[in-house]
Amino acid sequence: MRAFVKQSPEPTDIALQDVPMPQIAPDELLVRVRAIGVGIHDSYFVPSDVSYPYTIGIEAAGSVEEVGATVTHAGDASR
Repeated sequence: MRAFVKQSPEPTDIALQDVPMPQIAPDELLVRVRAIGVGIHDSYFVPSDVSYPYTIGIEAAGSVEEVGATVTHAGDASR
């Protein structure tokens, strides 16, 4: 899949890259993203223990591709 990622701790070191498809946990959904919002703020709110490249972007729209085994409705997958 393709994703916007931070390649290093530098705030402006952002690139569009091919990254592995994530594996979901039993309480998660996998969403095929059709549109995403990446703002300047996304490069600043990165966990301190992150490994690079790190996928960014928290606003997205798409369709559910896979449902974890313990998900019974969308509310179960929210964190």
